[in-house]
Amino acid sequence: MISLVNRTVFITGVGSGIGLSTAILAKSLGARIAGTVIGQKQLSQVDGIIEPSLASCAMLPIMRGSPMR
Repeated sequence: MISLVNRTVFITGVGSGIGLSTAILAKSLGARIAGTVIGQKQLSQVDGIIEPSLASCAMLPIMRGSPMR
């Protein structure tokens, strides 16, 4: 079995779907989890999964369908 003890895993889209499942698996293998979420609802999904010392939040002004500038 793989051990991720003393490793930090950064997962984009950690708030749902494959990203959330990956985070749960990696945490069960001993990893500290950091990652990105889309909004407040997804942030509540990862409560207890993301390492509190790694958690920080910034709201980015990106909207779906809008080109990034």
